[in-house]
This record gives sequence, C-alpha cells and structure tokens, in this order.
Amino acid sequence: MGKILVVDDDRGLRKGIALALKRKKHDVVEASNGLEGKRALEKDAFDLMITDLEMPGLRGIELLKVLRELSPETIPMVISGFGTIEKAVEAMKEGAQDFITKGDSFSIDELEVKVERLLKQKHLKDENRRLTEENRVLREAVSRRYQFKNIIGKSPALRAVFARLEKLIEDGQVTVLIRGDSGTGKELVARAIHFNGPRKDKPFITVNCAAIPDTLLESELFGHEKGSFTDAIRTKIGKFEAANGGSIFLDEIGDISLGLQVKLLRVLQEKSFQRVGGNKTIQVDVRVIAATNKDLEKAMVDETFRPDLYYRLNVVPVTLPPLRDRREDIGLLAEHFLAQHRRERHRRIQLAPDTLDVLLKYDWPGNIRELENLIEQMVVLSSGEIIEPQHLPAYLVEKVSTPYSLPAFDGHLTLKGAKKRLVEDFEKRFIRSALDRSGWNVTRASKEIGESREGLHRKMKRYGIHRSNR
Repeated sequence: MGKILVVDDDRGLRKGIALALKRKKHDVVEASNGLEGKRALEKDAFDLMITDLEMPGLRGIELLKVLRELSPETIPMVISGFGTIEKAVEAMKEGAQDFITKGDSFSIDELEVKVERLLKQKHLKDENRRLTEENRVLREAVSRRYQFKNIIGKSPALRAVFARLEKLIEDGQVTVLIRGDSGTGKELVARAIHFNGPRKDKPFITVNCAAIPDTLLESELFGHEKGSFTDAIRTKIGKFEAANGGSIFLDEIGDISLGLQVKLLRVLQEKSFQRVGGNKTIQVDVRVIAATNKDLEKAMVDETFRPDLYYRLNVVPVTLPPLRDRREDIGLLAEHFLAQHRRERHRRIQLAPDTLDVLLKYDWPGNIRELENLIEQMVVLSSGEIIEPQHLPAYLVEKVSTPYSLPAFDGHLTLKGAKKRLVEDFEKRFIRSALDRSGWNVTRASKEIGESREGLHRKMKRYGIHRSNR
C-alpha cells in the first residue's frame, strides 16, 4: 500500500483512477488542478504523484518542479494525451518515472501495474536508505563504544597498555598479538584497535580458533569450492575473504594445528590463499590481530607452534595484565557493571563497603569476565538497594576471609571484657549494614533490626556511626 496524490482536471478520469487505486488498498488524495496539487504537497507527504500535464493554472511540468523542491522522495508519474508525447518526454527529463496515455488506449490495468512497480521501487530505495543510515549509526555507535577511553581502568599496568595502543592504531597494516589470561578483555582491545584505526569503516571479523574443530577451521578461514568435500553443496567464502579491506581477529591462535599454521603463515607473508578444493589464488588486504592465553614460547620449545608463524604474529605484542595485578581498577569495573544494571533494571543498586573490601582482596582467576558475571549474580540475588557480603558466593568469601582476631588487650582484659568488646564490634557492623540497606533512613533501619528509633540513635552516637564515615 502507498499514499498517492492524483492530480487531473478531468473529473471522470481522476475519479476512475482514484477508485481503482482505493480498491487496491492505497490511500488516495485527489486534486482537480495543479494549484490544488501544490497545496496537497505542502500539507502532506506522498509515496507517488500521478499528474496530468495540461491543466489550467499550474501546469503539470511546473508541478513536477514544485514536487522536486517540496518532496524529492515522492515518485512522479504523468498522464499524457496522444498529442503531448513530446511533453511527456520533457516531463521525464523533469524527473517523472513513467507515463500513461489518455484516450481509447487508456487502461486501468496498465496503470495499476505501473503504480505497483513504482511503489515497489520506492520501497526498495527507502529500505536501502534506511539500512544505509542504520549502518552508519551503528558504525558510529560501535566506534564510540570501542574508544580507548571506554576501556575501564587507571592502574599503572593498564596505562602502560594504553601507551602502546596509542602508538599502533594509526598504522592499519601492522600485525598485533594480544596476550593475557582468559577474561582480561583481549577481544575488547582488538575491537578498539580496529575501530580507532584507518580501517574502522571496513569489516571486523572474529574467529575463535579454539571453538571450531580443526577439520572445519580451514574452510571457515579460507572458504571452500562447491563439491570440494561431501557437504560442500555450494561455494563458500571464508573469513579472510569476508574481512578484505578490514581486520580479522584470530582469538586463541595458540590452539590451531601445525598443518593450518603453515597455511596461515602464507596468508601473512603473501596476502593470498586458495579456497579448500580450489586452484584460484585469492588476494586479500587484511590486518591480522591475534590473541592467545597460551605460553607460545613454551609451545615453540614443545614443537606445537611454529617459530616462523610466531615471529610473523608477534610484530607488535600487547600484554594485558590480570585483574589481580590491577586492583586499583576493581572498584571502577564493579561500578561500571553496576551502572549498566541500574539502567537496565531501573534499580538504585550499590555495593556495601564491606562487600567492596571482599572484592578487592579476591584474586580473580577469571579476571574481568568473572567480575562482570559475579556483579550480575549479586544483582539478581539481592532484593534491596545495597549488595551485602552475604550476597557473595561462599567460595569467594572463604578464599579472602581470615581468622577473626581478638581485640588487643594488655594482659588485664578479662573474658567478660573481651566478650563485651566483641559484642560492641559486632553491633557497630550490624547497625552500619542495616543503615546501608535502608539508605540511611533511621526509622526504616530501626524497624528492620527490631530496635526503637531512639535506641538506635543512642547506639549510633555511642559508637560514632555517621554517614560520612561509612
């Protein structure tokens, strides 16, 4: 369906066209002359305009010029008599996409076919324009997302990584090898390298080499010809071909077989390859960014990784520190992940100070990925606004907990005195935790712990508990 403007001073013809188009479920507006047509264009937007050429007042040719100024996206079509074919040609020069003749040869069926064809063309153009705009917006959003400033952290270890990345982003050719433990953000850094460099408007293709069986990885990387093996029912282009002009990210590069390492080496050296089962040499211009959590030096000694490929990949090495070596960033990362959940879940969620203390002491063997997953888990399991230590997994608390130390005493502290001091220490922690959960609403906190408001105020004063010393 489309919105169509029909302009013709011949009332019978105009009504006949409008009726036929309405039967096809189109939204039709009629205008009895060029001036009415102009007013309709100024008032509303149309997919298609059908106009006569010879009309009193504003002629069809002038209306086409008006259309081009007011609504260039509207497709124009003209109706012409036998004596105005030359004018129809002139109208085509003014932008008309098609014409139909009046008189005995006039056919509603022919008009309907032409209208459907023109509307389909417009739909395809609009869809292509929409997709182009979406692609532009998406690329801009991705580029903003993967700016280096969006990589969270201020630790010296991470600043050293930033300094190296800043030096290599302008070079769109150099091969980069990103090394680091699992979960340290290797793919995030690879995307930042691509989307901040000269290839940012070209494809960024990722391949997890460890996730694809070796028998299929060659076809995945280089493609295959139809009939090259049993299931090759059609020709398939590989990831290198798809990444032409852009970058390919080869994650877990240390897991590929020696046989495939030889073929990958050729691509790095010659910028060319052949599809599986093919004889044609395909040239590509691709920047390779590889990543691994394996010890490639040891792999070379063990003869499971080729030295020549290692040196081709390791042109510019970037080593990402584990989270345990950048503890200054744990709080920043935790707050970043919490902020995402606040937006998504519309909850005012925050970590209690004691909870953050536990996170800072933990060694994070799963690195940033483990921290992100843990934050999501705690958000789901907690019902209030404050995430307390009891929301943490038991294994994590056990790994960072230390035996409780008795209060210091000078040799004269009795058992009763030590017990009193322990109780006071517990009360202070318990009250502070309740106040955190209530957003420091004393009335609500007192109801939660079964204490009178006046009694809670007295204990807060006694223990020196203030919001400022949280």
